[in-house]
Amino acid sequence: MKIRFRFTAFLFGLSLFIATLGLPSPAQALQLGGVQVPEQVSVESHLLALNGAGVRKRFFFDVYVAALYTTIKGLDTSTIVNSSEPRSLRLTLLRKQSGAALAGALNDGLDDNSSSQELDELRAPREQLTALVGAIDEGLPGDTIAMDFNARHVTVSHNGRKLGAVESPGLMAALLRVWLGRKPAQESLKKALLGQR
Repeated sequence: MKIRFRFTAFLFGLSLFIATLGLPSPAQALQLGGVQVPEQVSVESHLLALNGAGVRKRFFFDVYVAALYTTIKGLDTSTIVNSSEPRSLRLTLLRKQSGAALAGALNDGLDDNSSSQELDELRAPREQLTALVGAIDEGLPGDTIAMDFNARHVTVSHNGRKLGAVESPGLMAALLRVWLGRKPAQESLKKALLGQR
């Protein structure tokens, strides 16, 4: 009887072990396009959780991995875009990109997701942002461009080195709309950033 009980317990334990094989650990980083996407990042002493991540594609090429971090996961688009809570958008390049090309793509996204009145109001902060991103001589595969948002400004960094900050709540909302707006850079990427895979 004891032998049968031990054998049954052994089989039960073995089945549990087999069932867990191949399942990702909750603490395990997400991997996209060969890039390890951390589940959490720290921004100005705030711990932010990964809301969603995806790959930006252009024609047949993978351009970058985008990861959106928020204080609370699963918020709707409007709340994320207009929140005064800390948020962070991290782009890890998969192809070589100049700062000028990145700034151009951001400006196209701003044009597509902002009204003419909003664009008029954003003229000065937009020029500051373009100068910051344009200062990146050449972004290489594996480089990360981070845009960290809080109630007052957006801070732009390249590979952890702060390039500068732009104070403009309007610009922050407009920037997030580049990926989450009515005409996002890529519809499937928008869904991925919102955790709607």
